[in-house]
Amino acid sequence: MPQVSIIMPVYNCENYGTVKGTSQIGGIAGVASNTVEGCTNYGRVESTSYIVGGIAGNSLKLIENCVNEGTIIGKGNIGGIAGNAINKVINCKNTGEINGSVDIIGGIVGVNPLEENVFQELIIENSINEGKITGKKSGGIIGKSYDAIIKECVNKGEITGAGVIGGIAGGLLSGGGGAADMVLNEK
Repeated sequence: MPQVSIIMPVYNCENYGTVKGTSQIGGIAGVASNTVEGCTNYGRVESTSYIVGGIAGNSLKLIENCVNEGTIIGKGNIGGIAGNAINKVINCKNTGEINGSVDIIGGIVGVNPLEENVFQELIIENSINEGKITGKKSGGIIGKSYDAIIKECVNKGEITGAGVIGGIAGGLLSGGGGAADMVLNEK
């Protein structure tokens, strides 16, 4: 199955269908190279590999006011909103269950990755996870971060797994300029 890469902005879209594939799979876009705003995924998203998200598998720009209600299944780098993300994720919500068979699972974002050993800034703001998360190296908001700023976010979802597990973040790695401010874990 070919990847769906979005290079134009996407506004106010809904997906109800099941999306299946390998790497870079999303309910709205496999790769979002531009803004995704006001979109909702209700469909199941299934991957046999990595980089899987309810809205975008790989997000390179702003995701704002988006909701995922669908179940997400993959190996790793899985997020309720985006599997990999740089830039910003603002006012988003995940209520879908997330199951990772390997590692790095987040209720909002799976990982904010290194690109060619350079930290890529990510801001996650005013977002909430209510979905159940199962997998290693998991966090209620982000699974693994190299340089994320997490502000005014809430996790209400249950997190089950082995290894590095956190109510807000599975792993916050040093070297970047990341921070957490006014975050809450209610589980």
